[in-house]
Parts: sequence; C-alpha cells; structure tokens
Amino acid sequence: MTTDVPGFYTKNLWLLNATIAAVRYLPALRALWRKYIAFWPGIKILDAGCGTGALVKTMVSASPYPAHYCAFDVTPRLLHKFCRWAGANRRPGSFEIVEADIISARQELPPVWRNFDIICSSGVLEYLEPDELGPALRHFKELLAPHGILVTITSRKNFSNKLLIEKLYRAMPYRPAEFAEALKKAGFRSATFWRFPFPYSYLNFWGYIVVAGA
Repeated sequence: MTTDVPGFYTKNLWLLNATIAAVRYLPALRALWRKYIAFWPGIKILDAGCGTGALVKTMVSASPYPAHYCAFDVTPRLLHKFCRWAGANRRPGSFEIVEADIISARQELPPVWRNFDIICSSGVLEYLEPDELGPALRHFKELLAPHGILVTITSRKNFSNKLLIEKLYRAMPYRPAEFAEALKKAGFRSATFWRFPFPYSYLNFWGYIVVAGA
C-alpha cells in the first residue's frame, strides 16, 4: 500500500467526516444509486473497504427492497462507527461486517462470501500499488456472480487532487485509462463509466465511477 491506511484513518477520522459533509457525498451517492441501479429483493452487495459505511448506508436508503449487505475494512475505528449504525438500523435487510485488509482479503474474508450481485468501493483502490491492484481486482471478479458488476468510485489524477488526495489523504489516484486496463487484465468485461447526476455533478471533477461486468 502507498500509506499506513489504518494508522492514517485512526488519526484522521475527523478529516474523512469533514470531507463527506463538505461535498455532500451521502446525498450524491443516493442520487447515483437511484439513477443507475435497479434494486431487487434479496440483492447481495459487498462493500470493499467500507470505512464508516457511506456506500451501504446510501444504498439502504436508495433501495425500496431488503438486501444482504457484506462489508469489510482494515481500520477498526471506522468499522466500530459503521457497526454502531448497522446495529441501530431498523430497515429490513441483513448486515455482515468484518475486519480485513483488501490485499489479504482472499485469506481473511469468510469463505461463504461469494456470488455477489454488486461489489462496490469508494476511495480505496488508489491506496494500492500497481502490483497490488491486479490481484485485488482478480479476487473481486472471483467473488462476483456471473451477472455481477464491480462499481468503483475513485479519485481523478488532476491538479486539484494533488493537494486533496495525494497530500492530505496520502493516496495515489489512477487515470481512467490505467484503471480500465487493469480491469481488462483482471478478466473483467469492457469498463463503462457512470457520472454523478445533477445537482452533484461537481463531484465528477473530483472522481470517476468505473463499472465492469464479471
């Protein structure tokens, strides 16, 4: 990894919370899911590198149906906050949350975690070195159902992210073409790109959303 992720987020949870609030990330995610995902009862979703649960929380509120959510992260402090929310959540559906590192997830995730309809991640894969990205993507492909999709939200490599992502968050974004090529080498079908809808279109300057089928 490009940085000590657990140590960084343990010390800087305030920065994550402030960023999510400042850019209105949660309502933007809800709008994104409502635009692109046709949820159905019992859909099976994995959040890889879930942090405090932004993706799952917004999917729960965006979907009219109960679902089975699995999630993992490497930082105990973030997981504790997410688990508190999941424990207090009164919406239908189920949650399984474990501590695991995305690099060693093949050994650390429960063996029954397979055949996911959607695997999603946000702000995670830019912490992986190029030689770590390929194995992680190949593992995701193995965990997907034959019809499943991988949805990755990741930062752009541009001037503004030089400060926000590379300096503050200590991550190294990939260019869209680089990421699409990594997906192809991992065996995914051709990548497509989603965009944050209005009124959250400004987030498309920060990041891009890559979708690839198993």
